[in-house]
Amino acid sequence: MSAQERIKRVLSAIESLRRELASLDEVGAEADGLRNVLAARQQELTETESRLAKLKKETSEADAQFQLWRTVNQKEQVKGNRAVDELNERILDLEAKITERQRQSDNILDGIKSLNERLKVQ
Repeated sequence: MSAQERIKRVLSAIESLRRELASLDEVGAEADGLRNVLAARQQELTETESRLAKLKKETSEADAQFQLWRTVNQKEQVKGNRAVDELNERILDLEAKITERQRQSDNILDGIKSLNERLKVQ
């Protein structure tokens, strides 16, 4: 094999290597692009997880406040029901007293009528 043929083969091999290196550069650039996309997605995931944790905390705090309000509301409900029951008992007691007073008034009026009739007769 002559020197010229060897040079052609070497130049051909160099050209093949250059094409392979160019292809590898393209793959490397594509890989860098994918790494950038991955980094951006990881950043988005981190931000989303942070927002989720914040929302969970806010939800937990709101739930605790709701439970506190519910407890206070139940206590007030019981207190209000007790007050209504006491007022109903007082109303029943007053109605019984009014009925008794009405009966006594009727007896007094009957007695006065009876006396008036006796006095008129005489």
